[in-house]
Amino acid sequence: MGYYSSVKYVVEFPNVEHMKGFVAVNRLRNERMMQAFDELQMVPHLYQIRADFPDTEWYDSDPEMRAHNEILRLAEEAEYTVAFVKSGEEVGDVETIRYDGEHEDYAKNPSNAYDLLNTYRVIEFPTTVGDSEILEVKDFLKGETA
Repeated sequence: MGYYSSVKYVVEFPNVEHMKGFVAVNRLRNERMMQAFDELQMVPHLYQIRADFPDTEWYDSDPEMRAHNEILRLAEEAEYTVAFVKSGEEVGDVETIRYDGEHEDYAKNPSNAYDLLNTYRVIEFPTTVGDSEILEVKDFLKGETA
């Protein structure tokens, strides 16, 4: 059992033509890239591709993760807007990458990486209980049990 993280990233394009071209060309680079692109969500009306890995062992040495990192690198190299957030199990383990695309076609449709992902820290109890197992204070003091 390894160290788990939640990872999300978004690549936003100036228009749907750029989005289609980027996906079509880079998906065919190799089998790993094809698999990585097949894991993405396409949001054509927002000109975005999105990745959502809620509980994953995200290690840069893993071939699958390297393919996703390559997608981000290629998007940044092409001057598209990129937002990446990885939140690990430890409180201070948050990694962010934000790149405001500088592609000339953004003049028609400006993009801001800080608008693409919001980061929240979630606090949860370590174990789950059903609603029937939770008592109000007055019922607990009366000696009732779940």
